[in-house]
Amino acid sequence: MARSIKLFTETEKQQMQQMAFDQCQDKTIAHVLDCDVKTLKKHFSTVLQKKRAEGKAALRRAQMKLAENNPTMSIFLGKNYLEQKDKSEHELSPQTIADIAAIVGVSHGKRN
Repeated sequence: MARSIKLFTETEKQQMQQMAFDQCQDKTIAHVLDCDVKTLKKHFSTVLQKKRAEGKAALRRAQMKLAENNPTMSIFLGKNYLEQKDKSEHELSPQTIADIAAIVGVSHGKRN
């Protein structure tokens, strides 16, 4: 027995495109549209990819706009896109270590 062909309405196509724009997974879109994931990918993979790319671009624009007035967002974007990072490493010279030990009263690993 042959399978019935799923015909998508214009409303369903618009819904599918919006869900892809919103970064929904194929499985979720297929579930909402009551179709098989393979059917969705076979007929709409190019549209899904395009709408997901548009959604990511819109999200980046929104992030950049937020970064103008939000230091936290600015730091997040710097770390994730510009490979910036916090440096919390400090190298101490042997003389500095000896000076600190003298201040706290420690000599050769023992407290006085």
